[in-house]
Amino acid sequence: MTTQQIQVPDIGADEAEVIEWLVQVGDRIEIDDSLLVLESDKASMEVPSTLAGKVETLLVSIGDAVSEGVPIVVIRVDSAAEAVLPETGDSDGDIETAADQRDDQVGHEEQDSVVNEPSPKTAETAHQTLLVPDIGTDDGVEVIEISVSVGDQVSEGDTLIVLESDKASMEIPSEFSGEITALMVTVGDTLCQGDVIGELVAQAAHEAPVSSSVAAVSTDTSSSTPPKPAAAMPAAAPAESMAKKAPAVAPGTAIVSSQESAIANSIYAGPAVRKLAREFSIPLDQVQGSGPRSRILKEDLQAFVQHKLRSPQAAVTTGSGIPAVPAVDFSAFGSVRTEELSKIGKVTATNMQRSWLNVPHVTQFDDADITDLEAFRGALKEEATRRGTKLTPLPFLLKACAIALRENPKFNASLAPDGQSII
Repeated sequence: MTTQQIQVPDIGADEAEVIEWLVQVGDRIEIDDSLLVLESDKASMEVPSTLAGKVETLLVSIGDAVSEGVPIVVIRVDSAAEAVLPETGDSDGDIETAADQRDDQVGHEEQDSVVNEPSPKTAETAHQTLLVPDIGTDDGVEVIEISVSVGDQVSEGDTLIVLESDKASMEIPSEFSGEITALMVTVGDTLCQGDVIGELVAQAAHEAPVSSSVAAVSTDTSSSTPPKPAAAMPAAAPAESMAKKAPAVAPGTAIVSSQESAIANSIYAGPAVRKLAREFSIPLDQVQGSGPRSRILKEDLQAFVQHKLRSPQAAVTTGSGIPAVPAVDFSAFGSVRTEELSKIGKVTATNMQRSWLNVPHVTQFDDADITDLEAFRGALKEEATRRGTKLTPLPFLLKACAIALRENPKFNASLAPDGQSII
């Protein structure tokens, strides 16, 4: 067994920042297992392992800026993988060398013809179709954000939409400058390379001097290159037909997408964190990031949820469609005092109030022997008649309730509006 270094592959950018390590020294990994997460200005991506073995050394730290070819980890490879590596390396080198030679030969052969052909941008019409570029996979990738809406002015390189795959999220930039005239995608759609995103009216189409200069160049080169007056017509026809077939975009949908994308762009978090937040309905704009440059990490989401669970919840005083209970001045009935509820008392009050609002209740009836009470009341009937009144069972019930409330003061209390004490 020998040690091998794994280097940063082609990441589509000059450099990217290490934002998360997914392995530790001593871990056992297989080919294609994710090693770390890199983030550039346009996307974040997980770097897979090209070897199987045991992690010996981590060569970069979180926050480091790396580029293609930089060693990131040392792996003690298995014997089987070691035996395959030399042959694989030689064959890859031969293939790359042959490919470079073919590219150079084709480039020399086409150099003269490219000079004589008119520039593609000079032949473009006013309407341009925005297509999904090469995104590094043949599988469909989900649209998670739309950064523009119909009528917006965009420049070349501005973000149109954000796509998210299992490995990374990426922003799709505009290839042209102009006004967005149609959007053919919505959040949740699955797109592949070559799919239509929308259309725009290019600004270059409205500049008359550019058109005249293009005509002059075409006239000067007509002697050496056959004229191609209809070169732009095939591109114009599909664009116009696509504009006619494009479904109308609801204005409300475009506005909501623009607002959501504005909030999302102000949040510094990776795709894995965003996906976890969506699954648990956690508002990222309320989470405080603890990573480099206030980046939101998975630990921040866990801390946010724990804080919410520990925070005291206000007592449930109203239900669906139930008006709020008006404040009561209990001092109008006599002297009052406020006592702090115990922890069990607070939990009991919250659950009982919730039960009272949501669970159907019944009334319990019990039988009581009031023979002695009726005999006593009958003995006082003549005295009550002399006073011009009637003695009913009601005064005896009120007397019993008063004694019971005095002996059991908790029945003579009300829950405070804040749910933390009783009155």
